[in-house]
Amino acid sequence: MKSAAFQHLLNHYRSNKQYLITEIQTLIDNDNLIDNTNLMKIAKYFGALDCLYWQALGMGELNLAKGIRRTIDKSKNPLAMSECGVKFLNKLRHTLRA
Repeated sequence: MKSAAFQHLLNHYRSNKQYLITEIQTLIDNDNLIDNTNLMKIAKYFGALDCLYWQALGMGELNLAKGIRRTIDKSKNPLAMSECGVKFLNKLRHTLRA
Protein backbone atom coordinates (compact mmCIF):
# COMPACT_ATOMS: atom_id res chain seq x y z
CA MET A 1 0.00 0.00 0.00
CA LYS A 2 1.31 3.41 -0.95
CA SER A 3 1.62 6.22 1.56
CA ALA A 4 -1.00 8.87 2.15
CA ALA A 5 1.32 11.47 0.59
CA PHE A 6 1.60 9.37 -2.57
CA GLN A 7 -2.18 9.00 -2.78
CA HIS A 8 -2.56 12.74 -2.28
CA LEU A 9 -0.17 13.50 -5.16
CA LEU A 10 -1.86 10.88 -7.34
CA ASN A 11 -5.29 12.43 -6.74
CA HIS A 12 -4.00 15.89 -7.66
CA TYR A 13 -2.28 14.45 -10.74
CA ARG A 14 -5.46 12.77 -11.96
CA SER A 15 -7.64 15.82 -11.41
CA ASN A 16 -5.21 18.26 -13.06
CA LYS A 17 -4.76 15.85 -15.94
CA GLN A 18 -8.53 15.74 -16.47
CA TYR A 19 -8.81 19.54 -16.33
CA LEU A 20 -5.96 19.84 -18.84
CA ILE A 21 -7.74 17.42 -21.20
CA THR A 22 -10.91 19.50 -20.96
CA GLU A 23 -9.11 22.77 -21.72
CA ILE A 24 -7.16 21.32 -24.64
CA GLN A 25 -10.39 19.84 -26.02
CA THR A 26 -12.01 23.28 -25.72
CA LEU A 27 -9.10 24.80 -27.65
CA ILE A 28 -9.42 22.16 -30.37
CA ASP A 29 -13.21 22.49 -30.55
CA ASN A 30 -12.86 26.24 -31.07
CA ASP A 31 -10.63 25.60 -34.12
CA ASN A 32 -7.60 26.91 -32.20
CA LEU A 33 -9.28 30.27 -31.74
CA ILE A 34 -7.04 31.82 -29.13
CA ASP A 35 -8.88 32.76 -25.96
CA ASN A 36 -6.82 34.23 -23.13
CA THR A 37 -9.00 32.59 -20.50
CA ASN A 38 -8.49 29.18 -22.06
CA LEU A 39 -4.73 29.73 -22.40
CA MET A 40 -4.47 30.85 -18.77
CA LYS A 41 -6.25 27.70 -17.63
CA ILE A 42 -3.97 25.52 -19.75
CA ALA A 43 -0.92 27.29 -18.28
CA LYS A 44 -2.35 26.83 -14.79
CA TYR A 45 -2.73 23.07 -15.22
CA PHE A 46 0.71 22.75 -16.86
CA GLY A 47 2.17 24.58 -13.88
CA ALA A 48 0.31 22.36 -11.44
CA LEU A 49 1.54 19.22 -13.21
CA ASP A 50 5.09 20.55 -13.25
CA CYS A 51 4.88 21.22 -9.51
CA LEU A 52 3.52 17.73 -8.90
CA TYR A 53 6.37 16.30 -10.98
CA TRP A 54 8.98 17.90 -8.75
CA GLN A 55 7.13 16.89 -5.59
CA ALA A 56 6.97 13.27 -6.77
CA LEU A 57 10.70 13.33 -7.55
CA GLY A 58 11.42 14.79 -4.12
CA MET A 59 9.44 12.02 -2.48
CA GLY A 60 11.32 9.37 -4.45
CA GLU A 61 8.23 8.35 -6.44
CA LEU A 62 10.06 7.99 -9.75
CA ASN A 63 7.34 6.10 -11.61
CA LEU A 64 4.73 8.72 -10.73
CA ALA A 65 7.16 11.48 -11.73
CA LYS A 66 7.81 9.77 -15.07
CA GLY A 67 4.07 9.48 -15.71
CA ILE A 68 3.54 13.14 -14.93
CA ARG A 69 6.42 14.14 -17.22
CA ARG A 70 5.02 11.99 -20.06
CA THR A 71 1.64 13.69 -19.65
CA ILE A 72 3.25 17.12 -19.82
CA ASP A 73 5.29 16.19 -22.89
CA LYS A 74 2.36 14.61 -24.72
CA SER A 75 0.04 17.50 -24.04
CA LYS A 76 2.39 20.03 -25.64
CA ASN A 77 1.90 18.42 -29.06
CA PRO A 78 -1.85 19.14 -29.55
CA LEU A 79 -1.31 22.79 -28.74
CA ALA A 80 1.05 23.09 -31.69
CA MET A 81 -0.61 20.57 -34.01
CA SER A 82 -4.34 20.33 -33.38
CA GLU A 83 -4.95 17.64 -36.02
CA CYS A 84 -3.22 15.20 -33.67
CA GLY A 85 -5.31 16.43 -30.75
CA VAL A 86 -8.18 13.96 -31.02
CA LYS A 87 -5.86 10.95 -30.98
CA PHE A 88 -3.95 12.44 -28.07
CA LEU A 89 -7.09 13.14 -26.06
CA ASN A 90 -8.38 9.62 -26.61
CA LYS A 91 -5.07 8.17 -25.40
CA LEU A 92 -5.00 10.53 -22.44
CA ARG A 93 -8.56 9.61 -21.46
CA HIS A 94 -7.69 5.91 -21.72
CA THR A 95 -4.63 6.30 -19.45
CA LEU A 96 -6.67 8.39 -17.01
CA ARG A 97 -9.12 5.53 -16.56
CA ALA A 98 -6.28 3.09 -15.87
